[in-house]
Amino acid sequence: MIDENMYEIDASVLVPYDVLKNSGHVDRFCDIVLTDGVTTFRADHLIEEKVGEYHMVPININEDTLKQVDKIKESLSTSNLTETLKTLGVKEQNDLCKEITNKFDCYRKHINECTKREIDFIVKSNNLKGPNGEFLPAKDFNLIFKIDNESFFLRPELAQSQFTNFDRIYKFANGKFPLGSFSIGKSYRNEINAKGGMLRTKEFIQAEIEYFTLNNNHPNFIDVSDLEVCLLPNNADVSFKLSLKESLEQNIICSESIAYFIGKAYLFLLELGFDPLTVRFRQHKPNEMAHYANECWDAEVLTLSGWIECAGIADRGCFDLTCHKNNINSMVNIEIPPKKVKILKVDKKSFIKELKSLYDEFEEECEKVDSEKIESVGECDFYELEFKGKIYKVPIVEKEIKSINKIPNVIEPSFGISRILYALIEQKFIIENERFILALKPSLCYKHLVITTLRISSDYNDLLSKIRKDLKKSFIRYEFNNRSCSIGRRYATSDELGIPYFATADPDSLKDHMITLRDRDSTQQVRILIKDLISTVEDLVNEKITWESLFKQFGI
Repeated sequence: MIDENMYEIDASVLVPYDVLKNSGHVDRFCDIVLTDGVTTFRADHLIEEKVGEYHMVPININEDTLKQVDKIKESLSTSNLTETLKTLGVKEQNDLCKEITNKFDCYRKHINECTKREIDFIVKSNNLKGPNGEFLPAKDFNLIFKIDNESFFLRPELAQSQFTNFDRIYKFANGKFPLGSFSIGKSYRNEINAKGGMLRTKEFIQAEIEYFTLNNNHPNFIDVSDLEVCLLPNNADVSFKLSLKESLEQNIICSESIAYFIGKAYLFLLELGFDPLTVRFRQHKPNEMAHYANECWDAEVLTLSGWIECAGIADRGCFDLTCHKNNINSMVNIEIPPKKVKILKVDKKSFIKELKSLYDEFEEECEKVDSEKIESVGECDFYELEFKGKIYKVPIVEKEIKSINKIPNVIEPSFGISRILYALIEQKFIIENERFILALKPSLCYKHLVITTLRISSDYNDLLSKIRKDLKKSFIRYEFNNRSCSIGRRYATSDELGIPYFATADPDSLKDHMITLRDRDSTQQVRILIKDLISTVEDLVNEKITWESLFKQFGI
């Protein structure tokens, strides 16, 4: 955000109905669900858990197809089912599914791409049932929270406030492209099954960037072009490593801007401390993409729960700004090399007498005529426009233009802060020789330093008071540990909380003005002057020095 000189938008969590109606969220922000009348499940999650990701589904599927499945199952159950299955050579439920799919012309499809009818077919052919009986037909479930009889909603994403404020952002940037904005805050989604700790909650923290561009290129792409990342395109079953430059040349990624933000997201995750082998970028399948997206890549991290989405980089095209164009000024004027074009010249005097109150609508229709259609009439001096069942001859004139109006495209990097934190803690929480260590990078830790004394005594009051006074002037986040337990127990507590450095004053500190500083990860200790404690910890946190170099000089 700092690199791109972006503008922050901090808006209300309440979104008016009209905004989300225009953006398509009211009608299309849905997941497919299955219910037995009592319990509701997200369809893709349930099916993937019970019978896997990929399934054979009919090429042409309709209501009759589902009735045929019921008849096939009924024919098997009219006689002794066990004997029937033996006759067919079927020993497991999976084989019963194969027997059913063999009756149709099927192809292999991922569950995320399946329609409601295809999900019903999978449910029936695999004989899946809910805890309270048969599943009803699959249906859409809207994920936005309604407030005050649908006049307001809790925001399902941070993006819409950035789109509705586009005109302000454009003016702040003095009309120069590319330009960007960002928001950080809470979003809310009416999740069908809120579970998995921080992985799927109804309230969560997001950070979203809206990058407005005229050509989907990025001026800083060269900075990440040679970066190799692990990619899983939607037409591949296995991921592979490829440079971002090569992925563009091979048309795996559609634009420089998407590739650039994939690279920046990857570097961001590595900067946080993720293992590169646990990070990949998976391209959405066509039916999996949100209604506003032309292309989308998810940054996924491998956890104990499998691969989880932590960020998404989406090409939203001009969808959102087009949706809101009647309420905001989303058109921008772009200078181009002068050129002559043919346009329709609507002379009001020539048409108003006949059209009367319909003239304004007629004028709008003339403005909608594409320039290519006008050029297609050749040398003719007029264009025949059909309006209200009648043909009108509108004069064609030649005009020199030096600028055009255009709605910008939007590239959206979106980060799920809660999920990133969850995945990072899972990777960095280490159990080693009965030690519990939260081995986060020092800059990410909620505290940088613990200060304590070898024994609790008023003798150290002046010393600790001086350290506390100096610490308040620094950026270091610190705490004083005055627990009446062994120093080893205090070390253990600090390690488990992830605090990277632990300073201990002892009786010698009162004489030689030195203090012992301990490193969380290595458990090594150095002896340094008390007056150098704060600057040393600041340099360690800012990575200006390494613990190894410090230990080599002052280690004990």
